[in-house]
Amino acid sequence: MQGNKAAHSVPVQIPGGIYEIGFAGEGFCFDNECSRHKVYLDDYTIGTALVNNGEYLAFIQDGGYKDFRHWHAEGWDWVKNRQITAPLYWHSVDGAWMNYTFNGLKPIDLDEPVCHVSFYEAAAFASWNGKRLPTEAEWEVASDKLDWGQR
Repeated sequence: MQGNKAAHSVPVQIPGGIYEIGFAGEGFCFDNECSRHKVYLDDYTIGTALVNNGEYLAFIQDGGYKDFRHWHAEGWDWVKNRQITAPLYWHSVDGAWMNYTFNGLKPIDLDEPVCHVSFYEAAAFASWNGKRLPTEAEWEVASDKLDWGQR
């Protein structure tokens, strides 16, 4: 495993107000992205960096999958009934965390963005971290200020 360089997420403040969201342009879009409409948002703050595997591993090591306090009720049922202990494709092998890839099991890269987590897992992680997930409208309004996916 590589060293955990925690993502340096600089919070961005988004002022409350009326914003226009939805697809604007030409070309393909899904029907639920149409049509543009106005939404009111209160002031909010959003981080600029994606959660990395190292940060998510800290959640696991702190008992995140064993502590109901951060889970939605349906998510907790899912964790308990399916005995979920980590993201899809993550495996603990002889005490080392591995990720099942197209090339077989590989050590988890702690600096890579976490992926293959469900909504329930993402919400539990955010709660554990003292945060919450943004709404779709909040994300869309802030998206031009974020560098997500830019490596």
